[in-house]
Formats: sequence, C-alpha cells, structure tokens
Amino acid sequence: MIEQAQDLYDLINKVADADETLRAEQMPNGAIALHYQTKKLVFMLARMDEELRVGHAYFAPFQKNPDWMDDLFADAFNEEYVDTLVEEHLKAESSF
Repeated sequence: MIEQAQDLYDLINKVADADETLRAEQMPNGAIALHYQTKKLVFMLARMDEELRVGHAYFAPFQKNPDWMDDLFADAFNEEYVDTLVEEHLKAESSF
C-alpha cells in the first residue's frame, strides 16, 4: 500500500529492478520517472482532501508535455498496475 512518497519510489524502483530495460529516477520535484528508451512515465503522490492518489503521466519520446495523465487511489496502486502501464504504454509501439 502506498502511504508516503518513499513507498511509491520503492514500488517503481522494484519494477525497474526486475527489468533491465527500465530505469527509475527520483526527480527534484518529488516525482518518480520510469524510463524506457526515450519514453517515460512520471508518478507523483498527492493528497486530495482525505484521499491519497497516485497521479501518473505518459511522455512520448522527446516531448516536454505528457500525452495523457490519470490518477488512481493510492490503495489500488500496485506493482501489477505499474507492470500494465509499462507493457501497454512504455513498451508498446504506440501509447494509444
């Protein structure tokens, strides 16, 4: 369960460690980027009222702005969800 930023970093880093083609990066603003070649997913933990959510965005190669953004309740955010994002967006031919 994701309860703090370190939990999120640990989860993303675990996914990256399991796949040598991925690289996790702690960013200065507290976000965590997951890189694959020239694509990346960026994750950030946020509190909205009493709820914790994990925001995530997909960045196509060489783009400064995300192609799409979404968020999920922190208690539903897990390794399986990150693996799905990696397979369906980072490693897919297209993000759509």
